[in-house]
Amino acid sequence: PYRVGLLVDLTGSAFEEGEHVLFGAQFAVDAINQKGGIKGRRIQLQIVDSRSTLSGMDDAIDQLESVASLQAILIHTKERPPHLEDFAKKNDVFLLILDERLRDADRRGRLILCN
Repeated sequence: PYRVGLLVDLTGSAFEEGEHVLFGAQFAVDAINQKGGIKGRRIQLQIVDSRSTLSGMDDAIDQLESVASLQAILIHTKERPPHLEDFAKKNDVFLLILDERLRDADRRGRLILCN
């Protein structure tokens, strides 16, 4: 399967928004998998709680380092550590950032792809 790490605030001050993000991500993955996946490969979410804090995000990133064959990281969190892009480059994974603050700056949407 394609392994996608989902860093999301499931506890802490942003847990309600995080629950919605988790539901949406799982819904999308289920829909894709029901249609046969991507090029015949299913998507498998590796869900990690970033706890609405920078230290929680650091712990979450550490947890994802142990996931074998991780292809991408989807992140939606209130806080974003400055070394996240370096982590993605070092591990050769796509980084998909959902960032509400970019809503007005980027009229094409809120999804930023870094690789």
